Amino acid sequence: KRTFLWLEQLILKHRAHADTTNIGECRDGLDFFFDCRSHAEKFLSFVSSVVPVRTKHSSQLLAEDTHTGKGRHKFTFAAEVLPICKDDAVWLPRATAEAAGNINQFVLCSRVLNTLHVIDPRTLQQCELQPITYWKSPFKAALSRAQLVEFVVLDVEMEDAPWRSADNHLHSQGTRKRSAVQNAARREAMSLADITVARRGDFGINDRTTRAISHLGNVLKPGDYVWGYCVAASSLASELSDELAQRLPEVLLVKKSFSERRRRPRRRTWKLHTLDKEAEPGVLRGRHMDTSGYDAEYEEFLQELEEEPAMRGQINMFRDEEGIAAAQHQQPQMGGATAADLDWVAKDVDEGEDEEDEMPDVGLEELLNELTMGGDESEDEHQPEAHFESSEQGESRSTAPGSLLAAGSAPVQPFTLPGGNDATFYF
Repeated sequence: KRTFLWLEQLILKHRAHADTTNIGECRDGLDFFFDCRSHAEKFLSFVSSVVPVRTKHSSQLLAEDTHTGKGRHKFTFAAEVLPICKDDAVWLPRATAEAAGNINQFVLCSRVLNTLHVIDPRTLQQCELQPITYWKSPFKAALSRAQLVEFVVLDVEMEDAPWRSADNHLHSQGTRKRSAVQNAARREAMSLADITVARRGDFGINDRTTRAISHLGNVLKPGDYVWGYCVAASSLASELSDELAQRLPEVLLVKKSFSERRRRPRRRTWKLHTLDKEAEPGVLRGRHMDTSGYDAEYEEFLQELEEEPAMRGQINMFRDEEGIAAAQHQQPQMGGATAADLDWVAKDVDEGEDEEDEMPDVGLEELLNELTMGGDESEDEHQPEAHFESSEQGESRSTAPGSLLAAGSAPVQPFTLPGGNDATFYF
């Protein structure tokens, strides 16, 4: 569902749905209707360029003219999105892992673009899986976001990644290539570390701790909270052989947690637009949609946008004037504040904390203003009209408060006819 929410925002940003005649919501996806076949193919091409999909198409004869041989066809295109989401832990088939550079079979999904990006948190090795590679040997997520457990970080010990020593050796010999430099620069965003954690639910109850090799060395520090998977307590170990189960880590750390600060009541100053879907009961009858978990998944998607600036740069986010007004009303002595003065709304920082501990949020400079139709017309309606009065001497003066004649300027002399302004002409 998170991939669908992300795809919906991309469709809105690029206006890929401009040619649709109707949009219906079904149990496992969305139905887009078009009048022209070329419009449907164009939309399908856009979807294939932003998310990994597998497409199928079929045609049905609706009517045929036996005299001319012409007929009307209905074309149906089906796009199946790859069922792996960001932060899912997967167990790759052996052939797929070997084709991806002999990467470890137990990896973490780091991004989902038009390809699937995975990373080995214990070696920082990364690879991209093409959709065609996945559909040759499909696999499911071994551990998903619903199985995340919150841990407390007790100690962080930085370690050197295996690729760093290899790069230094190549640099000393003068044989390192440009691609190796680019890969090293990309990996510097993550750092390998030996992190000691304890389950937050057990913290203070027992003294059980766990050490895990993670890629979050540059992100975590003692005292932070982090989301992770209890791999040893999952069903994955029982599904593998004893030899493969021994290679699994006890704990797999995924990302930093801000749950402690999200408990504070705080209204967002931004919002997202959604597609205009069909809401008539007759259209949705028989589709058996389960919307019980939609609100929770949508909230997780909003939190993910707050934590990932790279994702926010690819979609349109709009200002929530009601949220800004409510936040401005809560802050004391805030009269006459501008958008630049409301940075406190986007950065909820505790007193005495460093900048690295700031609550992730969206700045007001990243938001767009919503388009209000008829805004210029309302301004023209309330614009005061200018009334002119003429005196007996022929002079004219304006009584409008915003007239063009500035106060104190020289009066304009009226035009006088040769025979006088009272002259009578006959035609």
